[in-house]
Amino acid sequence: MTSSTNENMDHNKVTTYSLLAHINNSDAGMKDFSDVFLPLVKSAIAKLSNRGITKGASLMEIKKEVDIIYQLDIPFPLIKKLVNKIASEENRKEAQFILYADGAFEIKDFTFADYNGILDKQETEMKHILVFCN
Repeated sequence: MTSSTNENMDHNKVTTYSLLAHINNSDAGMKDFSDVFLPLVKSAIAKLSNRGITKGASLMEIKKEVDIIYQLDIPFPLIKKLVNKIASEENRKEAQFILYADGAFEIKDFTFADYNGILDKQETEMKHILVFCN
């Protein structure tokens, strides 16, 4: 790997941990610790949708997206639990994110903005810190 790739991976990790810390410190509605990862999975699904990926044959596609974006290796059973939770939340009014029994999924209309502003701010701050340190 090049130095630039390593710096980008480190930047992603720091941003991710910063977001997780913010969620953990400010979200009193968490029912269990796994909920701290929910915004990351939602964000990964939204990014897939934004890139025009509206269907997937397996939840592994969502797991890979989370792994790439956030440099975290979230266990597959946890991804499955979180995606099931997201599907039930998003489909209360109408089917926005469909999860099939075989693990395939379909994204009809999925946006997730709850933490996007926070994540954007933290990424900008990290860029400033990295520039200052170099």
